[in-house]
Amino acid sequence: MDAPKITEKERSVLSVLAAEWNDDYPCFYFRGIVSMLKGLPNELDERQVRLACRSLARKGLAKFERGLFNDDGEVAGSGYCATRAGAALMSPCDVCGDLATFEYNVDEKGEHSYEPDDPLVRECETHYKKSPKLNPSLCLK
Repeated sequence: MDAPKITEKERSVLSVLAAEWNDDYPCFYFRGIVSMLKGLPNELDERQVRLACRSLARKGLAKFERGLFNDDGEVAGSGYCATRAGAALMSPCDVCGDLATFEYNVDEKGEHSYEPDDPLVRECETHYKKSPKLNPSLCLK
């Protein structure tokens, strides 16, 4: 199945929602997303964030949650979080496209690198060390 098409505004919002993704679905309310995008080239206002979140939810990439609590344990209302499909769209495995759980850089030989300018390898748990970007002699069988 092809990934749903998303706009640049939706991609900006989904990047915030998916950045902290885990099985507990950390959720964000609109003002929180706006503040995370503030000062960036892809800055959005609250209305744009609301429309993007609702569109992402219709596409199955985000989920609406009620009864959120802030870090102080106070009721914070409702918000949105990325689904696994949404998180995988932002950080896909190089091999299968599922959610990548490992990210690291490789040099031109396909060996592990600490240089941030080298290509990034993303892999899920199933395909760890099996990326086509790696040196074949280093890949696990």
